[in-house]
Amino acid sequence: MTAFKDADHPFRIAIVCAMWLTGFDVPSLATLYIDKPMKGHTLMQTIARANRVSEGKDNGTVVDYNGILKSLRQALAIFANGHGGEGNEEGFDPVKPREEQVADFALSIQECRDHLTELGFGLDMLIEASGFGKLQKLKAAEEAVYFNDECKAKFEVLARDVFRKVKPLTSEPAIRQLWPAHDAIEAIYKRIQDNREAEAKDLAEDFRYGKGK
Repeated sequence: MTAFKDADHPFRIAIVCAMWLTGFDVPSLATLYIDKPMKGHTLMQTIARANRVSEGKDNGTVVDYNGILKSLRQALAIFANGHGGEGNEEGFDPVKPREEQVADFALSIQECRDHLTELGFGLDMLIEASGFGKLQKLKAAEEAVYFNDECKAKFEVLARDVFRKVKPLTSEPAIRQLWPAHDAIEAIYKRIQDNREAEAKDLAEDFRYGKGK
């Protein structure tokens, strides 16, 4: 139990029956697979396991193997606004239709493309490159994003939006043509994160040696 709460521990997957579903708090838990029928407050508490706030986590993902959407709608009608029966917002649906999710993902990809284009880099250059040329284009993308702190921060926000929206669509055939763009955006984003980690390490080393003098 303690090991699973540790985000850095290699214990990553737990198969549970009841207790951990409704009363076990692990903020870093990001994905929940449900294969048993549940209703009412039990269902709401179970879904909440994946919705805890944690650093580096944008949202939780619930993978439904049991067809709980109808039960979820019923539970939200009772519990969503905290008034025990007055119901949630009229017309609210916790799950967007698949085609809307695909459209939202495509829009996020396009917004990321547009931002890079404004910075003088075309994402297709990285997508179509190969071998050593791919490394060169990745370096060019990095330089474009680093135009200033604001441009870099905006790219990171847009990229994280892409990653968030693709999570429920990983097995969706309709986004197949968008995967190359997603992978190119992910490569640029990872380059930025690697740079940040290297900079932090260098600063730590400078601080350590500076204090030793």
